[in-house]
Amino acid sequence: MTNTAKILIIIVTWNKKKYVLDLLAAVNTLEYPKENLDILVIDNASTDGTVDAIKQDYPDINLICNKENIGGTGGFNTGLSWAFEQALEKYKYLWLLDNDVLVHQRALIELVNLLEAKPDIAVAGSTMMQLDYPWRINEMGAFINRNDGMSILNRHLEHIPAWQGRSAQELLNID
Repeated sequence: MTNTAKILIIIVTWNKKKYVLDLLAAVNTLEYPKENLDILVIDNASTDGTVDAIKQDYPDINLICNKENIGGTGGFNTGLSWAFEQALEKYKYLWLLDNDVLVHQRALIELVNLLEAKPDIAVAGSTMMQLDYPWRINEMGAFINRNDGMSILNRHLEHIPAWQGRSAQELLNID
């Protein structure tokens, strides 16, 4: 399957310079057309040189620097707001990544293939493996019931890193 969907990767970080730089290096190895990828990093007022390191090593990345640490959820909300206000029409999918994960080089291509093949899927989660013991599952995704919005833990299906497709906007009634 040819992957031409435009993707915005949103990463939230706070005082994790080494981790976020490792993640950005891993993102650069993704088997996905680079012209169809944009990256937005939300920095939650890091004091460890994270912002300067990102600017030096990745000058083309979109970077938002918060004045205070508003947490992971607040950081992702900042990134989603930016995407919705500035450029949502540009992107078919948004990929949300914590700063301390590493992504497999085929993770994105497999995720896009799945979402393109099954357009009724609005949100996909991750199977998180332990870095030191990659055969051990650390956590797995959940189903969201469309009728009541409740999450049901699912340990039987594999999921790929957190994802929001445009159909999720309709599912969540986002205008």
